[in-house]
Amino acid sequence: MRLHNPTTITGVELICMCEFKTWLLDMGAGKLPKIVVEGEDDATWITIPDDLLIPIANNPIQAMLSNVIHDILNRLSDFSYLKERCILCPTSDEVNNINLHVLESILVDMHEMLSADTICATTDNFEEMQILYPTEFLNTLRFSSVPNYIIYLKANAPIILLRDLNLQKGRCNGTRLVVTQISQRVLEAFIITGTRVGEKVLTGRVDMTPNDIS
Repeated sequence: MRLHNPTTITGVELICMCEFKTWLLDMGAGKLPKIVVEGEDDATWITIPDDLLIPIANNPIQAMLSNVIHDILNRLSDFSYLKERCILCPTSDEVNNINLHVLESILVDMHEMLSADTICATTDNFEEMQILYPTEFLNTLRFSSVPNYIIYLKANAPIILLRDLNLQKGRCNGTRLVVTQISQRVLEAFIITGTRVGEKVLTGRVDMTPNDIS
């Protein structure tokens, strides 16, 4: 996307971006040279450039954070810094581990945000389902489309919306914000991406139903 508007980057940065673009597209198309690793017969592995790798460390999460969001305690008010950094994870458990690690480094009170898990009232055999699946059991379930029963949050922490709440006011899936105040039922935050940067928004409780029916 940056290469579509090359006037925003020049010189060495432009060359590096072009090289990365070429490498990324070649990887997706299966054009990169493959190597054979010990114990395997076919060449199925590729070599990742050193500048795209984080050195091995005793604490891999801290090593990753040091490379991606280094000096975060002094940059929490720098919205342009925060909006350009994001860590993608293969599983929700990894997301939770990294989020908790970052939150623990922010020196303000931690808040536990609890969901209210219930069987949908329109479910067939509703009363029987309530007996079979009590609230304590529902609290243990994990779905990719909804937050866990307990999520931890702090003021000054960057967050990302996972639902389209109000498109006209810039609150859509993927919008990044920074939390300013936390109450029992309402969350106050500043938008740091999109067309509504700097605006303060209030978000209340939202009804969510998991998409995973398996």
